[in-house]
Amino acid sequence: MLVAWRYVQRNSLLQSFDPRAWVIFFSCFLAGTVIFWDFRYLLFFFAIALLFVFTSRIPWKDMSRAWLFIIGFILFFSILTFLTGRGGVELYQTEHSIAKLVASFHIFGWTPTLNITAERTMYAFSMLIRVFSIASMTILIPYSFNPAHYGIIFRGLGLPDKVAYGMDLTMRFIPTFGRDFSLTMDAQK
Repeated sequence: MLVAWRYVQRNSLLQSFDPRAWVIFFSCFLAGTVIFWDFRYLLFFFAIALLFVFTSRIPWKDMSRAWLFIIGFILFFSILTFLTGRGGVELYQTEHSIAKLVASFHIFGWTPTLNITAERTMYAFSMLIRVFSIASMTILIPYSFNPAHYGIIFRGLGLPDKVAYGMDLTMRFIPTFGRDFSLTMDAQK
């Protein structure tokens, strides 16, 4: 038995667009978000994402599990990147120290140290805003497109029939796999 996304016609801003225009807009949004690392530019994309999320008219109860996963995932990796300082090194040449926290213990002769710099902090915030913007726009797709039109949308964009059919099957089977996973987890309790 196939399970579909919880699609409901909501007469929202997002559903007022032609689905092909939305896919093109989403592709441009994704490219723009990936190109920029400057926090100020990313705030613009973040504002657009929030506009579409708040005008989508999708109730919290329908998307709460997805949002909790997204928020947890983004926060975990943003904090991890901030603590390790591994990201964004290629984007700046010098670092301006804000604070240096040194642990009062040693691990095999090594003292854990956290260097908090302005560059690392802004990189972590930029990454948080970027990933949240992309995830916010992406989560709207299954709730805003009629599942019966997936193949038609991608065929209307000029994709070959096999690709459009493959996209249609993918979007139809993902919820089924989720349901099967939930049933398996419930059976093992």
